[in-house]
Amino acid sequence: MKILIDENKKQYKANLHCHSTCSDGRLTPEQLKEEYKKRGYSVLAITDHEHLVEHHDLTDEDFLLLTAYEMFVFTLPSDHIENSTSHLNLYSKTPHNKMLYYSPDVVYSRYIRPEERPVACHAEKETREHSIEFVRQTVKDAKEAGYIVCHCHPTWSFEDEGFASAFDECFAMELYNHSSYSGGFFEYDQHYYDYQSKRGNRLGVLAVDDNHDFFPIGHPHNDSFGGMTYILADELNYESVIGAMEKGDTYASTGPEIYSLTFDGSTFHARTSDAERIIFVTNTRNRAITIAPENESVNEYWFNLGETDKWVRLEVVDKEGKRAFSRAFFRDELI
Repeated sequence: MKILIDENKKQYKANLHCHSTCSDGRLTPEQLKEEYKKRGYSVLAITDHEHLVEHHDLTDEDFLLLTAYEMFVFTLPSDHIENSTSHLNLYSKTPHNKMLYYSPDVVYSRYIRPEERPVACHAEKETREHSIEFVRQTVKDAKEAGYIVCHCHPTWSFEDEGFASAFDECFAMELYNHSSYSGGFFEYDQHYYDYQSKRGNRLGVLAVDDNHDFFPIGHPHNDSFGGMTYILADELNYESVIGAMEKGDTYASTGPEIYSLTFDGSTFHARTSDAERIIFVTNTRNRAITIAPENESVNEYWFNLGETDKWVRLEVVDKEGKRAFSRAFFRDELI
């Protein structure tokens, strides 16, 4: 029996994309911790724009802060309103990483205070070219500097499938981004993710807030608490959580939970929270769905692997239309 999501393992609820007053967010790091912790989160990555700030003073025995930041690539001069761009979240594999991919133009460096610039540890990139080659090399450079890299919100970024190879060495992509979705973009990115899987790119899946809190918490347009990643780590410590993320021991959700997913050599079995639909998606037309009768729910489903199925992923939809997603599990992981 292959256990793909282990019901006996703790699931740590995380927001892995978040902005504070260290860049263009409206809440301080302390306020962000307070708000997420009281809603049952255990992990937070404050990924301020082009500004690497450690927040380990906020870590305690049941809440972990990750060292991370968000960088973006577009060719200057650029009108970001209509041109494509690429955004990457860099998560340090160790708590103390000072390497910042620095470009001196004020467009990139505007959140770094002048007194910080001489002492920050920079990898200088005088110019940034929005090309597959440049983004791919940036991801490689980041990995060498001790980061794992996530591809952020492809819909918001206006990235089409022709740009997909730029992210071949990312460990994950955002399958849902709540700020983007709340802002009028349809940032459920199953189609882009499935295209990457068909290319053979083995990406983990994250659902994130990308919150800036321009509207107060509780306001209909507030962008917090809508996208969450469940991390199946052995312990709530830095090494275990980052290791689980890198291995793909996560699933993405906007509400539902996946309790377990197993494979016995021919058949998958999923158990979930109350759902309206449970769906198995593959690279072929061999797919399966169960739909709950009106006023009822479904909580488990089975699926037989087909001879030409190269990978399988699970999707769960609840009565409110909220979704959960496993990553794609490839045949050679299963057999």
